[in-house]
Amino acid sequence: MKALPILFAGNCTTYTFKKAFAEQSAFERSLAWAKHNASADTVVIFCTEADKNRIQQELAALQADSAVTLCTAPHWNSAIFAKKCAAVCAQTASDYALIAFTEYPFIDQDITDEICHAHTEYKAEYTFADGWPEGFAPIALDAGAAAIIAELAAQPEKPEYAVNEHCIFDTIRADINSFEVETVIPPIDYRPYRLQLTTSNKAAFTAAQTVFEAARASGTEQSATALAALAVTVPEVLCTVPRFYNVHIASGYGAGFEHSPYPAAAAERRGT
Repeated sequence: MKALPILFAGNCTTYTFKKAFAEQSAFERSLAWAKHNASADTVVIFCTEADKNRIQQELAALQADSAVTLCTAPHWNSAIFAKKCAAVCAQTASDYALIAFTEYPFIDQDITDEICHAHTEYKAEYTFADGWPEGFAPIALDAGAAAIIAELAAQPEKPEYAVNEHCIFDTIRADINSFEVETVIPPIDYRPYRLQLTTSNKAAFTAAQTVFEAARASGTEQSATALAALAVTVPEVLCTVPRFYNVHIASGYGAGFEHSPYPAAAAERRGT
């Protein structure tokens, strides 16, 4: 079966283009993955119209502009994304789309092969990896199913999901029994660690760069299995930058709460 690699660049950040991985950027590494998995030397990148010039500049610098087709939209959501996937698969006579993101510097070929095998062997319509850190695995989406999912996502009562690695599954979740879904799982479940080894934001970029440098320093191979095992042992990966703050808003206390630190802290600041 013919696979069409699709890279989504609709969430590009400055971190996506930083050459922080052995003088390569996440954009460059994800593009190399896509080109390696192209059945007919065809790679498609989805991006916003606002990001088109930046993407073209990056492709030209990598001398890859002739091998990549850009597909743009003013904005993206799950309905538009699925519709575009169906359209480009039809244009290239591809059986399914192999979807990843330009923010993924560690897309793993072994996991990709496993997903492709499961997708074709079991004639699935949607195949994904569950349990790996975010940024390691692509998604396989059947061309015919993509068209159906686009219509489903466009229904007025359906929520409008932003495009991410969960948006297709979130769209079909309520009708999950209507689709043939396959899952690839790792030997260890990494979901409790909430690892995001991508360049989609500062925290994720910091974690990705840290685990990459830790792997180089320790001689760890650049594979999903090795990087994931290493990531959970490095405190600087598990705790990067603040991602949320606790804010407590309340009126005056009518009575004290035994375990609340706020009254005592307020009294200390007032010097009472």
